[in-house]
Amino acid sequence: RRRRRPFPCVSVFVLPNKTTCVKHTYMSSSHFPYNFTLQIPQQSISTANLLKDVLEVDAELRPALIQRNIEVVVGDGGNSKVEGDSTGLKEVEGGDGAKEVFLKASFRSSDLRSLRASVGSFLEHAKLCAATVERFQ
Repeated sequence: RRRRRPFPCVSVFVLPNKTTCVKHTYMSSSHFPYNFTLQIPQQSISTANLLKDVLEVDAELRPALIQRNIEVVVGDGGNSKVEGDSTGLKEVEGGDGAKEVFLKASFRSSDLRSLRASVGSFLEHAKLCAATVERFQ
């Protein structure tokens, strides 16, 4: 019997200075072998929670093929940590003393086509929501 190789997992970090860092890791999973994680920096915990609440309303069209998890992460991009639930997060100081808040979305899929469509749709919705929030602040 052939041994299955682990599938690639891509992590994307969008930093405050608009640069993007991509980190490849390998994960093994039988039903959802393809993974994608991104972090979008936010100005505050309340803005991140608002975007999370708005984006969670749209459920995946084919939940048997793809799973999505959205959470608010506080801390630096490399060693992020979540403290509490979405309403009780505490602000944590980053390594340079600045508070860093991210909206983190993780996708797991059984095929690449569904993953690509889901991530593309999520990013379009996130862009629209972020532009709307920015307009009213």
